[in-house]
Amino acid sequence: MSKRRRFQYNMLESTKRSYAKTSMDRAIDFVNQMEVVIKS
Repeated sequence: MSKRRRFQYNMLESTKRSYAKTSMDRAIDFVNQMEVVIKS
């Protein structure tokens, strides 16, 4: 919960955007890897 509080209230918008981009990149990578596993 403290991570969420720090993320929501104490970070600059640019920092939030950076964390969001990292999460999105990881999600895309995960989906791509799952597609490879499913197809094989």
